[in-house]
Amino acid sequence: MHAEQKKEEPVAVQPPKSLDCGPKPSSVSNRDQKDQQLWRLASMQHELCLSGRFQGVVAESWTKLKTRVENATTSHERTLISFEIEQFASAFMYGNSQREAELREAERLDVERREAERREAERLEAKRREATEQLEVEAERLDAERALIKKKLSDTANLDTTKCQPVVSTDCMRELLMQRLRIVQEAFLRTNPPSKLQPIRELVAIGNEIRAASTSEKLQQAWQVLNAWQQRHLPQ
Repeated sequence: MHAEQKKEEPVAVQPPKSLDCGPKPSSVSNRDQKDQQLWRLASMQHELCLSGRFQGVVAESWTKLKTRVENATTSHERTLISFEIEQFASAFMYGNSQREAELREAERLDVERREAERREAERLEAKRREATEQLEVEAERLDAERALIKKKLSDTANLDTTKCQPVVSTDCMRELLMQRLRIVQEAFLRTNPPSKLQPIRELVAIGNEIRAASTSEKLQQAWQVLNAWQQRHLPQ
């Protein structure tokens, strides 16, 4: 009998390993040329990896380009690198017209997005500057108003009756007091007090006292009452 030949066991065919290409690189939001170039290279690496072409000469060329991007120090170098990146893309990426169209569209959308973000940032900055300028103008206006009120209060701090004629001295004093009362009330209201009802009632009472005064002595008393009210509610 012939010796039975030992049959060779069939070799199990291993299923091809799935490529671990990682997630698609996220687009960068800033306008730094280095970051944009690195993102472009990472995107191309991802596409080449998915198609199984990121190996050999392709991988070597890509690695050299990436090293140049990372080490470039001048804008001239980066301009040359941008040209070389396009050459790399033309040589290894754009063999498929559909893929080329997709990449071009992705780039176009990314450029549009970054341009929209730039315009929005400029709009917000202009709006912020306008608001700041308006606040400064308003602050200057309020300062001018406060200075004017302060000057009026200072100018009427003393009951100057030198311009009053003796015959109408009482009426003149009364008018001076009423002028000061109005100035004090205006200054008080501009302070935006949390509670103004009672102080205003007191001013109304002082005004009634001024109107009812028939002698210079009573007007002097009303003047003192008004000064006391001012010291309580309008401290310097």
